[in-house]
Amino acid sequence: MVTKKQKQAIVDEALDRFDIAADAWEDVYQAALDDVAFVDEEDGQWDSSAKMARVNRPCLTFDKVSSAVDQVVGQQLQMLPGVKV
Repeated sequence: MVTKKQKQAIVDEALDRFDIAADAWEDVYQAALDDVAFVDEEDGQWDSSAKMARVNRPCLTFDKVSSAVDQVVGQQLQMLPGVKV
């Protein structure tokens, strides 16, 4: 029989492992969020420091990535995985 103290030790170990894994993957998650912002946001290619450096100068954005992303997403939607029984 498992005691309440043993159950709490298992939960604590699981939480510690989760924290370690989250810290290890934090850079990857942030890079993914930056990539999504680059494609989805109107001025996504300009970070805040670059915008501040160009206060009275234009910040032009030429979207050459969205069409490629849309093409890949469309291909993935056409080829949905299926199961044969």
